[in-house]
Amino acid sequence: MELIILVGNIGSGKSTVARTLVEKGYICVSLDAIRYGIGAGKYIFNPALEPIVFKSGWYILNEFMEWGYQIVADETNMSVKYRKKFIDLAKKMGYRIKAIVMPRLSMDESVSRRLKSNHGTANKATWETVWKKFDSRYQEPSYAEGFDLIEFYEGGTYNG
Repeated sequence: MELIILVGNIGSGKSTVARTLVEKGYICVSLDAIRYGIGAGKYIFNPALEPIVFKSGWYILNEFMEWGYQIVADETNMSVKYRKKFIDLAKKMGYRIKAIVMPRLSMDESVSRRLKSNHGTANKATWETVWKKFDSRYQEPSYAEGFDLIEFYEGGTYNG
């Protein structure tokens, strides 16, 4: 059993890699997918709902791990603190833990890519703010966190 934790800012290609892994049999756990679900296909980001979104994502992750599925966590996962909860649970469940670190793109490139798939938010300034928030939290994954493997993805087709 394996948990893959994607690490990268908005527009870095995480969801594209996640889709490739789903084609190989992984289950994707994504808070964005929950946000689309509660909006019946429309992306809903409402700060009042975020605690429920996070709790739901955690529940889904736990359930799929209990059943022994291969999982990819499609989140930014930018900080050691954020990744720790995933790593602790995976270790407890006997999972192998792999980080796939996405390229660190410039704000301009990331925002430009995000605007092509914008979750219904076509405001460039909003995405620049989001990028800056996540970029300020970035800590490169390390084996000391508990990863069994750290892979640096350079773009193109992911072959895993």
